[in-house]
Amino acid sequence: MDELFARNWWVLALRGAAAILFAAICFLVPQTVLVALILLFAAYLACDGILAILAGLRQPGGGGLILEGALGLAAAAVLVLWPELPLYIFVYAAAAWAALSGLALLAAGRRHRQPPLLLAGGLSVLWGLAVAAWPMAGLVAWAWWIGLYALFFGVAMLSLASRRRRRWAA
Repeated sequence: MDELFARNWWVLALRGAAAILFAAICFLVPQTVLVALILLFAAYLACDGILAILAGLRQPGGGGLILEGALGLAAAAVLVLWPELPLYIFVYAAAAWAALSGLALLAAGRRHRQPPLLLAGGLSVLWGLAVAAWPMAGLVAWAWWIGLYALFFGVAMLSLASRRRRRWAA
């Protein structure tokens, strides 16, 4: 198996290069990446909805499947018409969580006289308020995290490919 990996080092290198290219796209056009992911999910929901409806039509008492399929198609339509909507809901939910948990940390820090809790609570509240004030910055940050993951994955694949190539050449 090791010999097989060594001979096909170039496949690992291509995977790494593709991941690094994807990372560059995430960093350069983060909003586009996030909308593309939402639209891909919408396509899945539409396919799943159609198949659920077909399954419901083909069996007696399949009303539940038909309803499920219709809901899937409706959700897909919402995502196609307003792809940024789920992203904003997510960002605002994260902002609310950060602010509320920060307030809880501030209360605990004050009650127990713990400066680290006060600092963590204050930073959490500030972060939550900042994300709520500038939601696009929060969305861009998520795309950058995806890009950062892809970059590290790509570098790891290229490193592995390089090792396997050296072994194959030896």
